[in-house]
Amino acid sequence: MLEKFLELAASQLGYAEESGNRTKYAKYFDTDAWQWFNTKKQGAEWCAIFICWLFCQLIGPERALSFLGCPAPKNNCAAGVKYLWQYLCKRGWKVDKTSGQPGDIIFLNSNKHVGLISEVRDGKYITIEGNKSNKVANGSYKISSSTVYGICRPAWNEINNVSSPVASKPVNNNGYTDEEIRVAKDVWQGKYGNGMARRNNLTRAGYDYNRIQGIVNKLIKGEIK
Repeated sequence: MLEKFLELAASQLGYAEESGNRTKYAKYFDTDAWQWFNTKKQGAEWCAIFICWLFCQLIGPERALSFLGCPAPKNNCAAGVKYLWQYLCKRGWKVDKTSGQPGDIIFLNSNKHVGLISEVRDGKYITIEGNKSNKVANGSYKISSSTVYGICRPAWNEINNVSSPVASKPVNNNGYTDEEIRVAKDVWQGKYGNGMARRNNLTRAGYDYNRIQGIVNKLIKGEIK
């Protein structure tokens, strides 16, 4: 999944914004994934929006929201660099800023800009950044540079088995999808652990714990087959 993330980011190099900070990335969140952020984002600074877009394309908007540790839709401020930093740090992803690796999220310029590390070479971080000179472009920073504010490393080992959600119709009047029923049955069989471990494992996999647990309860009662 890390390789796909880097490939996707590299495929965007050269993309340039339209006048007024208008981008296809903000358009995605304002239409296809409306309410993923707290407000519409077309016209806003878009470096963090670009990072969020990458994860949404990689694993789907619902799972990306959970994977990145963002609040529920309408309360998600991850389009703001400092908020994205806070969310990722709460996930426990912060690492020493001199130990960056490809795929890490790099925060720059006193936490006012963000990109991703695509390569570490000759004592420098080579980056891919959205909204760098109004386009998606590479950057280069000495590892020891004060420009590097901090680095967060996504838990790629937790995302490797997570694919983009497959759209499916509700299977019953409760409105649950085939995938949700399948996951709930796995939970019932103990595959996600118990108690807090279950909550954490489901959340890390990108599922709504309360919703899945509700399905489990209905399975136990025989209300869902």
